[in-house]
Amino acid sequence: MEKTNKQSDNIFAQIILEQTHLNFVNEQLEEIYDKIGEFTEEEDATIYFLNNEKNLTINKIKELKIDYANIMKEENTTVTGKIEIEYKDIPDELRFYIYRFLNKCVMDNPGVSYHTVENTKYSKDFCYDDEDTLK
Repeated sequence: MEKTNKQSDNIFAQIILEQTHLNFVNEQLEEIYDKIGEFTEEEDATIYFLNNEKNLTINKIKELKIDYANIMKEENTTVTGKIEIEYKDIPDELRFYIYRFLNKCVMDNPGVSYHTVENTKYSKDFCYDDEDTLK
């Protein structure tokens, strides 16, 4: 049963709003920096204000992402589902990356396993070296 108003949805919306604000601040800074010649006193003050706003917004986004991750852990304790990946015409390097990622999930999280459409099941049968590659 799904909650109609999850805290995670609210935090996610706040992250999007803060990211939009950050994009706006960055655009304003770019417009000032694109100017040819020396900055006026007003432009210097504006740059100072916008850089301060940028730093505050970046910190707010970091805090919201931490809150979001914590709320997601509380809201989504377990998930069961099926993923079917079509990798027709994708490079082998990407396909191997997907398998390495899935294998790492299997190794690091109890209860996680996967199998291919050909019904070859993969569980804690793979070993990793320090670079997260298959041995």
